[in-house]
Amino acid sequence: MARRTLDGWWDAPWARPEGTRFPSFEHVGARPERVIAGQSEWLDLASGIWQATLGHGNTNVAAAISAAAASPVFGRILGHGSAAGEALGRRLLRRWGEPSGYASWCVTGSQANDRALTLARDLLMSEHGCARFFAVQGAYHGEFGLARHVSSAPGMASVGDAVRIAAPACGSCPVGRDPRTCSAECLDQGLEGAGETGVVLILEPVQLSTGCLVPPAAWTDRIRELRSRLGRRMLLVADEVACGMGRVGAFFAGSPTLAPDFVVLGKALSGGAVPVAVVLIRDSIGARLAAAGISEAQFGSTYDGYPVGIAATAANLSAWDSRAVARRAHMLELSLRRALGRAVGRLPGLEWVTVAGAAAALHFRDPEACDRLALTARRRRVLIYTDGALALFLPALTCRPQEVEVRVDDVLGRC
Repeated sequence: MARRTLDGWWDAPWARPEGTRFPSFEHVGARPERVIAGQSEWLDLASGIWQATLGHGNTNVAAAISAAAASPVFGRILGHGSAAGEALGRRLLRRWGEPSGYASWCVTGSQANDRALTLARDLLMSEHGCARFFAVQGAYHGEFGLARHVSSAPGMASVGDAVRIAAPACGSCPVGRDPRTCSAECLDQGLEGAGETGVVLILEPVQLSTGCLVPPAAWTDRIRELRSRLGRRMLLVADEVACGMGRVGAFFAGSPTLAPDFVVLGKALSGGAVPVAVVLIRDSIGARLAAAGISEAQFGSTYDGYPVGIAATAANLSAWDSRAVARRAHMLELSLRRALGRAVGRLPGLEWVTVAGAAAALHFRDPEACDRLALTARRRRVLIYTDGALALFLPALTCRPQEVEVRVDDVLGRC
């Protein structure tokens, strides 16, 4: 079995045929979707391992970081965030459609998920005296605090007592349905006790970590029906660390379909340049927190809203706004669907394929088949993300759709 190294790449015999470790990469400044290892230029279809939605090395982001690095003040040194952080939070809240909401800055997505879950739990405990966590089976929300408590990604030891609900893995449906005939029976067992307690449900609107899983309408409708039935006794946290900021098309992957109470963004906020994350909180939830005497400030850490992270995020958002990102994601989706559609039926060991915006997943029967794809991609100087029997194509939104289609075709045709 391949072993993932700390930097996200692989240290396994098939990944280093010359007897060396996987090479180190540097970005190509003028071509943000490319990286260099030694004398070779590679096309990055792993988006810097999830983080660089708009590609590597945005010059405006780099300049903003350099300017902010001279600032002697970090976010919570006097118990409150900076004016720049407040303004940037308002900018994100307006985009979300909650201009009077609240933005709580964090350093990592894992920390932000923990904060959202803590606020939701404490609010329900204050109002109703009980709260229980519900999470999607196989999801990864981080290693920090309650984020680890609700995670159950493959290979992670189970901790905590969160109730697991079925993932929308329509390609391997446990009851033999497909998206056209789905009635969400897979959720029956996990949600059967939801009416007996306060419910904090965390989910990824599109679950990238286990294979770009897009919920069918019946699955999403079932969640919405539960929210309607439980009312104030249920709070929904949308973890958009991986699937947000245009990865699957829209800036927010879960709005307005799910209408979450909390949205968590990270990684791509700064283009992967520096650690930064944020929890966005609906105005109505903020009012309930205030009435209960609960403040997000009590959960903060020293570097929340630190100037370098805020500056990098502001510059990256400006780059995001200057591009037709949603259209780029749509064009990349069409290219990926064409290339992967040609591979179905002729790629050894392939079971099913999922595509959502600028993200695509190949689900194999066994890790060995996926390993062969990863090795072929490496030989063709293309970076992809693999984990066990799953391979992900995550092109930056700066990639040329035609080039992505040609290069993916080339890799798949040689497997």
